[in-house]
Amino acid sequence: MIKKALIVLVYIFFSQLLMADEVRFTAEAPKVVEEGGRFRLIYTVNQQVDNFIPPVLDNFTVLAGPSTSSSSNVSIVNGEVTKTFTLRYTYILQANREGEMNIPPARVKVDGKEYKSNTLTIEVIKGAPNKSGNKATAGSTGNTSTTGTSNDKLFVKVLVDDARVYEQEPVVATIKLFSQVSVTGLNNYEFPDFNGFYSQEIETPPLTSLTREEYKGEIYGTGVIQKFLLYPQKTGKLTISPFKIECLYQKPSRNQARSIFDDFFGNYETYRENLVSDELSIQVDPLPAGAPVDFTGAVGMFKISASIDKKQLKANEAITYKIVVSGRGNLKMINAPELDLPPNFEVYDPKINENIKNQEGGSLGRKTFEYYLIPRHPGKYTISSLNFAFFNPSTRKYHTLRTNSYDIEVLKGEEDSTVAMSSVYNKENLRFIGRDIRFIKTGPANFKEKGNYFFGSWLFIAIYTGGLIVFLLGLFVRHQNKKQRANIQLMKNKKANRIARQRLKQSRRFMKENENVAFYDELTRSMWLYLSEKLGIPIAELTKDRAREELVENAVDEKMAEEFLEILDDCEFARYAPSKERKSMDELYQVAVNVLSNLQENLRRSKKRF
Repeated sequence: MIKKALIVLVYIFFSQLLMADEVRFTAEAPKVVEEGGRFRLIYTVNQQVDNFIPPVLDNFTVLAGPSTSSSSNVSIVNGEVTKTFTLRYTYILQANREGEMNIPPARVKVDGKEYKSNTLTIEVIKGAPNKSGNKATAGSTGNTSTTGTSNDKLFVKVLVDDARVYEQEPVVATIKLFSQVSVTGLNNYEFPDFNGFYSQEIETPPLTSLTREEYKGEIYGTGVIQKFLLYPQKTGKLTISPFKIECLYQKPSRNQARSIFDDFFGNYETYRENLVSDELSIQVDPLPAGAPVDFTGAVGMFKISASIDKKQLKANEAITYKIVVSGRGNLKMINAPELDLPPNFEVYDPKINENIKNQEGGSLGRKTFEYYLIPRHPGKYTISSLNFAFFNPSTRKYHTLRTNSYDIEVLKGEEDSTVAMSSVYNKENLRFIGRDIRFIKTGPANFKEKGNYFFGSWLFIAIYTGGLIVFLLGLFVRHQNKKQRANIQLMKNKKANRIARQRLKQSRRFMKENENVAFYDELTRSMWLYLSEKLGIPIAELTKDRAREELVENAVDEKMAEEFLEILDDCEFARYAPSKERKSMDELYQVAVNVLSNLQENLRRSKKRF
């Protein structure tokens, strides 16, 4: 009895919690419908109501409704109570005539207080006439047919927000599906190459349902498959290659007589259609003339700031000097600025941190360059300000920003060479009284045997000759290093394996944190970047076919090249077709490490390029 009483008390308590929520009463319906078409009008309220007062629906025919349904849920997680309650009133309406129709608010009463829903505006367009010649050839019930539907019933398009832009100005490419049939599956994505663009994916929710939309006077179910952020890397007319996808859809079976029970027992046939979008061209204009001297290619809208962690320090201690570039634009392609430092400051390559999110309108976030500066001698110095120039496509003008300068005071350090050197001479200072009296030497005498000289001895000759040889060898090594540094491609080649392994470590971190999308994205970048650096081909110009050809031309075994490309395919399937069977992240990571190691060894032995 006590247990039952507690259950009743808990139920009453949660019922009171549900009633205590703020009342939300909303209406929803399609924004566009065809004349004569049927659609649902749904009113939703999050409370039990005393009375529902429907709106006046003179512009529509009420075919059914209102039907009522409700649902409630109460959950307790870690002591936190989460409760939901939903009450729905559903109408089936038919549009009678063309034009823009308004549905006035409905009203409900909750605890004696009246609430109104929102007003809806629905555009009723002329219905499409029945078209002949669009019947698909049917096979047996339940089988899959490769006979497609007409292009005006099911197609994909690549849409861009602007067909004429400046170089490095972001373009949003949206891959969109249009359908007037019942789509059941999408397979075998083949995205455009985006040659001539630096492409980045915009986070796009998985396509689980279609939204009604008017297109060229007809109603389609539409859905976004993927969005890309494109940065044109060269001027002129750039072409986006077609997007390809395999689409499965269903239509009622035509092999038997139709009955009212067909819709309930699934008498449908499945068809397969290979959809290909049209090619799309974008005109890329060069940036206007008159760019500032400090302009290095930043396009967008940015801010820049600089900071140091200390203004007073001892010699041979380090200063942390940070430069932060933030805003919207081609942030990923902004390089580390060149510093104007005093001559006796030692500087190391900057540590670069990125916090960037790809959005429509450009990459948004910040890029931080963290330098470590070490002054070697005491004194007062100035870290000069930096100029940062960028081009703003909105204003079509160049802008220049300037950071603050900083005055630094460097004190003598314990290991300061200047101090050590001066202390050696303190006791050896010479003092003249007239010409003949010198400072009396008080230390131990160092006598040498007469006629025994180090100069000209065999030890002197050996040391002199050895020093000369070391000097010449140092000049030769310096010359070779300078020659190698001048060869940019050779330097990139040598760094390719190290950079790839660093990126693989980053992807492994994502794997441990179960960040699937980030893991596959980072692993794909690692493979492409390694190949770009090794073969000397810009990433924007690399395709799978060209990668296969270049690897084979560099004496790489065809099987090894296919293993490399198979990893890229696995990553693409994992990102864009998560329902497919695929390798685990750990297995894929180990395969990638082995393939890169074997490929590195193979390319090292190749005599054609390396």
